[in-house]
Amino acid sequence: MKADTRSLVLIFGKDVRYVVPLYQRPYVWKRETHWEPLWEDVQKVIAQLGYAQEIAAAAPEGSQPPPLPPHFLGAIVLDLAPFATGSVEERSIIDGQQRLTTLQLFIAAASEVAASRKCEKEARLLRKLTENDPDLVVDPDDQFKVWPTNVDRDPFRSTMLRSTDDGREQTQIQLAYDYFVEALEEWANEPDDGIDIAARFAALTKVVRELLKLVVIDLEPGDNAQIIFETLNARGMPLHALDLVKNLVFQRAAANYGTNLDQLYSEHWAPFESGYWREDVRQGRLNRPRSELFLMHWLTMQTANEVGAHHLFTTFRDHISTPTSGPIGDIVREFSSDAKIFKSFDDQPSGSTERRFFDMLDVLDTSTALPIALVLFRQNQATLSVERRRRSLDMLESWLVRRMLCRFTTKNYNRFFLDTLKALKADPGNADCIILDELRSSPAPSGVWPTDAQVRDVLESTNLYGQVNQRRIVMVLSAIEGSMRTDKSEAMPLPAGLTIEHVLPQGWRQYWPVSPPDDALLVADRDRHVHRLGNLTLVTAKLNPALSNSAWPTKRPELNKHSVLLLNRRIIDEHPDTWDEVVIDTRSSELTEHILKLWPGPTSSVWD
Repeated sequence: MKADTRSLVLIFGKDVRYVVPLYQRPYVWKRETHWEPLWEDVQKVIAQLGYAQEIAAAAPEGSQPPPLPPHFLGAIVLDLAPFATGSVEERSIIDGQQRLTTLQLFIAAASEVAASRKCEKEARLLRKLTENDPDLVVDPDDQFKVWPTNVDRDPFRSTMLRSTDDGREQTQIQLAYDYFVEALEEWANEPDDGIDIAARFAALTKVVRELLKLVVIDLEPGDNAQIIFETLNARGMPLHALDLVKNLVFQRAAANYGTNLDQLYSEHWAPFESGYWREDVRQGRLNRPRSELFLMHWLTMQTANEVGAHHLFTTFRDHISTPTSGPIGDIVREFSSDAKIFKSFDDQPSGSTERRFFDMLDVLDTSTALPIALVLFRQNQATLSVERRRRSLDMLESWLVRRMLCRFTTKNYNRFFLDTLKALKADPGNADCIILDELRSSPAPSGVWPTDAQVRDVLESTNLYGQVNQRRIVMVLSAIEGSMRTDKSEAMPLPAGLTIEHVLPQGWRQYWPVSPPDDALLVADRDRHVHRLGNLTLVTAKLNPALSNSAWPTKRPELNKHSVLLLNRRIIDEHPDTWDEVVIDTRSSELTEHILKLWPGPTSSVWD
């Protein structure tokens, strides 16, 4: 076998047919696990290309810009197949048919979207990666660079030729193509700081043709293709990234004379063999082993660079292969120590600053702050006191919660936190001051820390329910409930499973009529108030449907009978007769003031 790294323009640029043998399975790749990660990878490389071009433009004249590293998409195994002289060269895909098919669908979609945006040159360059020279085509199907197994040929042909839908159920091939078209259209429609559409598609085309690469393994005469296929696709549990890391570090440790491997394993690696690290946890739309999430955040902390979930092992290997990485035993000990810190994030005591912070990250689904948390928690008290660490967490929590409530974008959070991480690593002993400066100083939409006035404007005049995820509203109302309690209150934890209740119900028309009932302005005003902060409270899941759309004289006694929350006690005590738009506005303002105190803003004196 011969292995070589090749760009897509070398793989698909020539006239060739990559044919999937009949014994292979049909196309089965899916959106969440394959198509979305591929598109995310392409976007990251486009962004890296943009940064490299900015650096090159700012460099002194005549200087040589650093080369942009390629992005590897995996490996394929090919075997030369017999073909007639003068016809298109043909190769059998022994391994990698899913990858090659997906790339063809993506490139075809990119060509179509480029053409629709009048980027004809880019559309032609991309089309050349999916279609062979028509003068060499004998059979019409020879035009396709990749030719799938039998069951997929009809949908592949109709998809690549943009044939009209014949009413049949869509296959994975057609769904993949539709996904890429939709994703590319959305990307093309995004505002991008004045960069014109032609430049954007030029960058996309350059990335696809030159910067995406595969490891191509060509079989030689005498290699048994069937045995190789069976070996590569043998059934069994897939290796996690941490399994590969373990194999690498202990191979290197074994090569170091005098290293006690048994001791290194028992003292520092054995905890990774527990089910805790192999348990799947949710990240965004995907489930991943907890060990891979830790590895991703650890590598981000170490390198201060964004680390993709699909390149953990190679990034780890490169990281420990640098001249400054140190002895492998020290790396394992540091890795193990940081893993204990990461595990402690799940074990913080109830009611603590730390517990509230990590619960907030979970509810907001914002794990990009975890590398910063790792830096904070790995410092000893002589470097960073517990008080300053908690102050740092409070700042980050306020920044994240206020942005969530104001519905500010989460786009580019990764880049913002990486900039903060770099500054933090340079002087961890002053973490709170550094984080405060970073959070206060960012002018970009992805970094603004909302002021009190901005938070008030949103919470007092716009809907909260329906605009903010319900788990996040429950988190905010639960925090307000906690802030209402004093040292004279009973120390009772909040019950689990609290749900949001509209005091003025969503179906208000039957029992909460306006007067006169046909006044359109009054009806519209009431509708505007239903989902406001001031109309929301917390009740148990069982009490929620029991209250339903009941009128206030019925609903108030039920709340009084069953709820002990201070949120509800104040509603009951302060509004015995009436609950209307004026009350909702007043309560929205009151709850907003609680929120501003719970999560102080950038100019708050508490940070001074």
